[in-house]
Amino acid sequence: MSRVQRRMCQLIDHPVSGVYYMMDCMSIGDGLVEDLEYAMSIVPDVGVIIIDTLQRIRRGGKTTGNAYADDYEALTVLKQYADKHGIAVLCIHHTRKMKSVSDPMADISGTQGISGTADTLWVLKKKQRFADRATLYISGRDVESQQLELCFDKGEWSVDECVEYELVPRVIYDVIDYVTERGGWSGTSSELLEAIGETSIKPNEIGKLLVRYADTVLAEAGISYSQIRKATQRIVALEYLNEESDDGVTA
Repeated sequence: MSRVQRRMCQLIDHPVSGVYYMMDCMSIGDGLVEDLEYAMSIVPDVGVIIIDTLQRIRRGGKTTGNAYADDYEALTVLKQYADKHGIAVLCIHHTRKMKSVSDPMADISGTQGISGTADTLWVLKKKQRFADRATLYISGRDVESQQLELCFDKGEWSVDECVEYELVPRVIYDVIDYVTERGGWSGTSSELLEAIGETSIKPNEIGKLLVRYADTVLAEAGISYSQIRKATQRIVALEYLNEESDDGVTA
């Protein structure tokens, strides 16, 4: 409790009403919902419940043996509770040690049962552990996807208004994953969209996006982009530039 008090003092210099702490509770399936119901019977005007961390209220040693099913069930219980009371439940969760090059949402620890159940996902990424700057990626069913550059000062994150930001379309990450797995690809824009199973955009649109992100997102993922004209067709050439040579020595 003393740690919580210290952190609150970093952010504010006076007591805050309407904020309540529960330092201990049961896990999912062992009384968590009952604990929350009891808390809300005492404080019925709660609008947001923050769980820190998700792992602390998991099923403990009880699992089904299916990681996806366990992740799905954990989030489903919380989502059903939130929908029942018309409130938001925010779960703090960990990211993987091995980071994804192409998709920030793939950094979320666990299976896709988590991302498939949660209404909204926020992933905070820093280039260095103790850096005071980070990028916040937001994606969800009923929210506009965003990529925000943040600054950390005096215990508080804020949007860096001096940095321009934009959301990289998901199709670019799909292309990166596809090309990375195969080591390269070439063909028309229509063939590329068909290969990655994308039907929501037109061939000329994916061509413009590839040009737009060729020197930034694609390059950072180790993919070179070029175009080759053949008769009446324009061929897209995407090459994955692996950083390691055949003998395992970094080039």
